[in-house]
Amino acid sequence: MKAEERHELKENDLMSWLRYGLPIWLKNNGSYVLLVLALGFLGWRLWSMYEQKQADALERAWTELGAVNPRMAIFMASADPKSDPGTASKLIGIIDSADSKAVKAEALLELGDFYLLNVAFDNNTTGSDRRETLSKADAVYNRVLKEVGDDTRVAGMAYLGLAAVAEDRADWDVARKQYEVLADKNGRFAGTPFNELGAGMLAKLEDRRNAPALAAYVVPPRPAASSSTPEWMRPAGPPGGAALPGGTPAMTLPGAWQLPTQMGPPATFKGPPIGPAPSFTLPPTPTSAPATPTLPASEPAPGK
Repeated sequence: MKAEERHELKENDLMSWLRYGLPIWLKNNGSYVLLVLALGFLGWRLWSMYEQKQADALERAWTELGAVNPRMAIFMASADPKSDPGTASKLIGIIDSADSKAVKAEALLELGDFYLLNVAFDNNTTGSDRRETLSKADAVYNRVLKEVGDDTRVAGMAYLGLAAVAEDRADWDVARKQYEVLADKNGRFAGTPFNELGAGMLAKLEDRRNAPALAAYVVPPRPAASSSTPEWMRPAGPPGGAALPGGTPAMTLPGAWQLPTQMGPPATFKGPPIGPAPSFTLPPTPTSAPATPTLPASEPAPGK
């Protein structure tokens, strides 16, 4: 009985406070309550605007990175070294301004690959020689491991890049160490595609090391023609092509033989005389066409 009475007293006190105490409290502290609510709403709006701004910046960064196409730039520069639109500078700008680690990681990998492609295609779009370009690629891949190497995929691509740099330098021991990191069955890349890829590259490393240089497959130019060789049978000239008679440009292949614009004198046959060709007479052509045979007149059908 006493417990029920206490419960009823508590309910009565609550009802009494809601009926009389709350209005008095709001009257005395209502302005503070409104101020707190206003500040809370303002903070929520500011945070929403900040998140939207970050999302817009991230989307803009991805768009800028997608607009840079290092492989297309290398392809164009192979035909015209001056056609590169400053690919390396654009990637460096994205790396320096990116707030997202994902964008920064992808831009760094693209920059390292761009340096390697310059070496592979023997381009000079970076304004550096082969040795300096490989040093730049090595520095970029090491920066990937240091700054954004916590991502497994990004780190695997960086190790492959470092191995490629070492192979281009003919530093096979360093390349082997990079592949061993990837191929370690108990290491960081165990159970990932990088594990099998590293093992495959490691297994064929000696084959690539002992492979003949590409220069061994280059066909040497033809020897220079002698003075007795007719002009129209001579090669186009030095590597890089020459002008044919009449001003027609030659092919650019070294020592390529060109088709002449004017043939030399006709060849003279120096053998036994050839007798006259046998004659034959065609049968005469008839002057009039053969008579057309007369068909019998058709009989009328029965009943007519």
